[in-house]
Amino acid sequence: KGGRVIAPKKARVVQQQKLKKVSLCCPGWS
Repeated sequence: KGGRVIAPKKARVVQQQKLKKVSLCCPGWS
């Protein structure tokens, strides 16, 4: 049950990391 609550947080962190990588690779993309 607890895993379900933790999963969204992990997904959010992964999304933020992906956005950071994209902004670093392609400045001005966002």
